Amino acid sequence: MQDHNVYEYINITNVINQLNIKKTSTRGNYIYAICPFCQNSTEKNGYLKINTINNVYVCNKCEASGSSIDLYASLKYISTKEAFKRLLKETPVLDDIPYVYNNPVKNELYRDIVYQNFLEMHELHDSHYKKLKAMNFTDKYIKENQFKSIENNNNKKKEICKRLQEQGLKLDRNSRILAGYRL
Repeated sequence: MQDHNVYEYINITNVINQLNIKKTSTRGNYIYAICPFCQNSTEKNGYLKINTINNVYVCNKCEASGSSIDLYASLKYISTKEAFKRLLKETPVLDDIPYVYNNPVKNELYRDIVYQNFLEMHELHDSHYKKLKAMNFTDKYIKENQFKSIENNNNKKKEICKRLQEQGLKLDRNSRILAGYRL
């Protein structure tokens, strides 16, 4: 898994194969399958609609929905965290339906707006300021380069993300703004 993106290994096409979900038809980027939550395997029309681009599913009958990881977790009766770990370890099952990774990065101007708002919500702790000064950084340089201390507290991280979203900023994985700022 060296140069590959994680989503190549946890795409929903591979997950439905690993879970032996019966596919009934394919239309464009959608796979229709027998819903493992509400249908039995003798039914011919699948109500489970699987979007292979966005890695999500929804059942048009029972309204079960979620991501590839949610699907795996639900059917294995484990947490999504555990499902993610297991799926990363498992070898992907190849399918004849190509998987297209469609995850464009937002433009630089948008990323800059989000990042500037993100930085404004942080302070530079005294201990970090002292370390920067010990490395001979000037106050002017520290201010110009907006050195900040990033909180290592999940509740504070969630609060910052919530405040950014309240400002109308998107923090989805397509934005790729907060790399390394995991919740």
